[in-house]
Amino acid sequence: MLIESYLEKFIEDQHKAIRFYIIFAASFFIAGILIIFIFLVFLSNSVDEPIKTIIGVGGGFISSVSAFPLKEVINRKERMSLFLSIKTMNIEADEIEKNKIEELVWKTIEKIAVG
Repeated sequence: MLIESYLEKFIEDQHKAIRFYIIFAASFFIAGILIIFIFLVFLSNSVDEPIKTIIGVGGGFISSVSAFPLKEVINRKERMSLFLSIKTMNIEADEIEKNKIEELVWKTIEKIAVG
């Protein structure tokens, strides 16, 4: 069915977005850890105290920024769960319910297309 293929695409898009946010967060976390590690191993003896503080705070900031996508990941998982539920309901629904589900899917497509 056409609606089921759209729902599959929506679910796949949510998986991709979650994967992107996890990679994004992990990249920031790793960058923060690397900055702190490089600072502690190589630069801690040769840098003045104010610079040490700035580098330490900067590394901590980069590490903490990695938590920001958590809210977005949760939202994407909820959408994915909703699309899976709609897909299941569509299989078991009668004709009137299928029309309502189809209308909902088209509204979702319209919202995605318009922004």
